[in-house]
Amino acid sequence: MNPCATPNEYIIAEIGGKNQTKRVKLKGEATEGECPWHWASQCLYNSYIWTADVEVEKWMSEGLIDVKPWPSFGTPAFDASTYRVGHTLAQNLCILEMRSELGAVADFDEVMVTESGILRDYVEGVMMRSNVDVDVVGALRFNHLLVKFEPKIATMDFSGVRFPVFLDRNGPPKVVFNSSTVDIIGTHSVRKFIGNQSIIPASGSLLHYRHNSYTENAARVEKDLTFFPSTPLFHLRRIQKSIRTVFAPSTPFFNSTFLHALTECIAQIVGEGKCRSTVSFCSQRMTPLTDWVHANGNGVFLGS
Repeated sequence: MNPCATPNEYIIAEIGGKNQTKRVKLKGEATEGECPWHWASQCLYNSYIWTADVEVEKWMSEGLIDVKPWPSFGTPAFDASTYRVGHTLAQNLCILEMRSELGAVADFDEVMVTESGILRDYVEGVMMRSNVDVDVVGALRFNHLLVKFEPKIATMDFSGVRFPVFLDRNGPPKVVFNSSTVDIIGTHSVRKFIGNQSIIPASGSLLHYRHNSYTENAARVEKDLTFFPSTPLFHLRRIQKSIRTVFAPSTPFFNSTFLHALTECIAQIVGEGKCRSTVSFCSQRMTPLTDWVHANGNGVFLGS
């Protein structure tokens, strides 16, 4: 994490071992490509990737390179100026640890699907195809499509998942990528590849289910897409079984009060151009709503 830096600014770091110390010049690049990010113009801090040309293997036998843990944040002024506590930094760290050939960064309410067949088979087929009009396919871009279910899943009736309703509402895409080709990834796309890889549009969509899908003034779109390309009834029965197991002996009533309060707080943050740090700005609004259980150390509040 770092304050916004100009292209002419750099960090001088001293890399020290038991017997020697070396000085290197580190050049920084915001993971989102710009700082402040235009989606959060008052975020004065952002996650950065700092690079330097070093003799990696030589510096590792010599003991000059050491791995440091990701520091915790605790200063209120710092946390209030940090967009989502460095979520893009976490994504890039995650990609470095991926053991699979294919990867994706998606929210909990997002699912990428292809127009036919299994997503993995489709992506692998495109990336392996030799007649693609680009040198190498490094990622496939899935364009946004808003989704709602009838009946609402808040009623714990998941039958609507089998026949989702699609709405024409613009939104940012997401990508499925070859994890070994990614150098820097942003929230919605690969910002830089290691080689000459490219992003191409996918034959499919990013299905985005949101709580406000039912109030959006958007036209209905006819698409031959589904969450479950095979045995949908089996998947629905498994979901229903999991719900009964988790919430036994009875399924609780969904209370939207907390969701609406948080949504109103986020709308106020966006309207005032503040950095979107919900823990910093929304805790005062959320605290009186219920008897929260507080996690130790991180200031995160959980519903009892």
